[in-house]
Amino acid sequence: MLEQTLEELKGAPPKIELRTIVNLGLDIKILDSYIADESQRLRMYKRVSSLATPAARAELEAELTDRYGPIPPSVSNLLSYALLKSAAEQLLLQSIERKAEHIWMRFHEQAPLDPKGITTFVRRRPEASLRPDGVLRFRLHNAGENSLQEVQNVLQELQTWH
Repeated sequence: MLEQTLEELKGAPPKIELRTIVNLGLDIKILDSYIADESQRLRMYKRVSSLATPAARAELEAELTDRYGPIPPSVSNLLSYALLKSAAEQLLLQSIERKAEHIWMRFHEQAPLDPKGITTFVRRRPEASLRPDGVLRFRLHNAGENSLQEVQNVLQELQTWH
C-alpha cells in the first residue's frame, strides 16, 4: 500500500486491483480422499490461490505427489484455474465464464486493449466478438477437458497485446 501511494505521488496512475472470477464449469476440489486432514486441505487451497507461474505450479505438483500420491483430475484443474486467474488479473479481466461452448471474458473498463490484437483475434475466429461493454466472446474449439488449455492459450495471446 505504501509503495502504491509513493508511485501515485510520483505521478503514476493508481494500480487497479481486482479479483478475477473464473467459472469454467469444471471440478476444482481437493477431495477428502486425497488430503484427509481438513486443516491441511485449507492450507493447500491457500497455497494454490497464490500460484502465479508454471514453475511454481510444477513445484507444488511435485510436493503434492510426494506427500499425497498422484494428483487427481480435480486438483489438476484447481492448479490450472489458479494460473488462469493470475494471468487474467494481470490483463485486468473481471471474469472468465464458460456458457455452453463459448467463453465470455469481461475486461475491466480501464483494461488496455490493443485494437489491432483484438481485430486479429476476431478475424482468426469468425465466431468471436468484442462487445461494447468489454466482453470478448469466442467459441471453444475443444469443449471438453482441453478447454482449460484453450483458455490459457487465449490468455497468452492477450498478454502479447498488453
